[in-house]
Amino acid sequence: MATPTLSDLQTACARDLRDTNKRTFKDPDLTDLINAGVEEVGRVYPREMLLTIAVTPGTYDIDMPDTQQVVRVESWRNGNLHVAYENGADEASSQIGWEFWAGSLRMPKGAIDGLNAADSLRIWGYQGYPQLVAPTDDSLLPDSAEWGVRRYVRATAYQQLHGDRALFKQWQAQSQNSDVSMNMLSQMVAFYVGEWDRTRNHLRRLRRV
Repeated sequence: MATPTLSDLQTACARDLRDTNKRTFKDPDLTDLINAGVEEVGRVYPREMLLTIAVTPGTYDIDMPDTQQVVRVESWRNGNLHVAYENGADEASSQIGWEFWAGSLRMPKGAIDGLNAADSLRIWGYQGYPQLVAPTDDSLLPDSAEWGVRRYVRATAYQQLHGDRALFKQWQAQSQNSDVSMNMLSQMVAFYVGEWDRTRNHLRRLRRV
């Protein structure tokens, strides 16, 4: 299933902000708001991750910078489960089991030395969503996460309008929102902030540990 690109999200968020032609919130502004929303949604609704990584003899640290959490590590041999390793984070020695720290999965020396180059590691865990730069960048956001990002952007952008009178005047005039008074804007801010809070609570995903 296709997920929205940065360009898709910019268009949708501009529509949500009653600024379809992007006269007040231009693409760079929307990109910053969207990426902030991606980060916030990723904290409560991360991607489930299942990676298969080839074994490299003598390599005990596996770089995994986009990973938030590792919950299970297995080795596979000839298409079958070979060993399920223990989590060694609470042990006195790093050689008791695997440990995820500073964006790196650290495997015990004995575990890797007991494998061969034809074996693989299967790693279960959670990842966030990528930050978006180019218009064609794929957000990887499923529908629920996309709605979360859009609601975060709307709540944050309306708070910016409320806190910056010059920006609000520009939005009123250039984006054809002269029907919105400051009092109405205050009500909109309260509504959309509450909407984002409710959405964030609904998005919270129970994680395996």
